[in-house]
Amino acid sequence: VWKAAHIAFFVADVITPTTQLTHITVADSHLGIVPYMTVGQAYRRLFISDTTIIGSSPASSCSASNFCRTQSTKDPYMTGCNSIFAPVGFRRVGFVAPFNTPNKKTCAT
Repeated sequence: VWKAAHIAFFVADVITPTTQLTHITVADSHLGIVPYMTVGQAYRRLFISDTTIIGSSPASSCSASNFCRTQSTKDPYMTGCNSIFAPVGFRRVGFVAPFNTPNKKTCAT
């Protein structure tokens, strides 16, 4: 996945206790790989192998790619950076630590 405006690879509410991601390439995306796991009775593990994560590459050098523009309810036209990573100044994050939450993300809840 190259230059995803928001999330390149999103894993949500995986039921199996072990999830394996392999042979993935993510480059120049705002957020590369984002695991979102609901905490339940089972302990979940995420394994990533044979994967290349590139935060910013030379291929993403145009001036329109050098700043973050993300949508929010207060900024529907994406005039600013509304990312959770904006306060720390990150334009791109290759891997986000897994979200472990009791809030389910799927429609089947």
